[in-house]
Amino acid sequence: MKDTKHIQIAGVHFHIQCQDARISPHMDAAYRSFIGNQGANLNDIDIQVRLIIGNKPDIWGWKKIFDSGASWAMFKNEGTYCVSLKPEGFDQDIWLAVSKPGFTEVTIYCSEDMLNQDQGNGLLHNPVCYPLDQILLMYVLGSNQGLLMHAAGAVFGGNKGFLFPGKSGAGKSTLAKQIIENHDESLLSDDRIIVRQHSDSFTAYGTPWPGEAGIAESRKTEVSAILFLKHETSCSIRQLNTRESTEKLLPIVSIPWYDQEVMLKIMGSCEEIISNLPCYELSFTPGPETVDFLNDFSETQFH
Repeated sequence: MKDTKHIQIAGVHFHIQCQDARISPHMDAAYRSFIGNQGANLNDIDIQVRLIIGNKPDIWGWKKIFDSGASWAMFKNEGTYCVSLKPEGFDQDIWLAVSKPGFTEVTIYCSEDMLNQDQGNGLLHNPVCYPLDQILLMYVLGSNQGLLMHAAGAVFGGNKGFLFPGKSGAGKSTLAKQIIENHDESLLSDDRIIVRQHSDSFTAYGTPWPGEAGIAESRKTEVSAILFLKHETSCSIRQLNTRESTEKLLPIVSIPWYDQEVMLKIMGSCEEIISNLPCYELSFTPGPETVDFLNDFSETQFH
């Protein structure tokens, strides 16, 4: 028995295969538009994922290089990486994901706890979802001029891609809701965006990890500008210099500070973004006037 599933996020194709059981087709609703083989394009990246039930490797003695403090941790041994997941309430890891550097070939050893035995169907829960897909993408994109950032993304005027980065509580979901309610524009995500550099341009992609507004679309747009959010009582915008842009960008990018090689590559991508894209501070107040302000800004600055 061999079962295959496909997930595509930001031009990265996860080809997931299992010979031990059927892979459950059921995933969180946010993944709906990311499931399936959506065709190949230039600059696409393939990740081959093999699922095995049982036979988990012994990682005793491996060096723990990161612990999320929640459910997952990362280990390393002679160049091989291992990500483990032990959710709250479980005594042991429910899966171990093992990969060489590059993360384009991954073997995931799943415990039998991953099997759904309801009605005796024996379907295997797909482990290629949060947090593992984020971790794999952070590494793969880091080596391919890409990165993951905490940001909302929208398209104004049909072709002007704006990113709105910010930490939790900065107003990403609030702004996204206002855009939905007051403007006929396309949204990519209200919480996490992937940015990839292709030649001299930067493309933003929606992701399946939404915020409070629940927006997670498999869409992409060329980035025209980055607007860092700041709560105020009225709307205004101020262009940032290189130092200010760097100070605001780094805290909202997913960077494995514990892994120097990949860290330096992602830092290089941050430098490219700041050097080639205009960055602003957007002071805004929740309300339809913010969307009108952004529409005017897009028309006057990026006509």
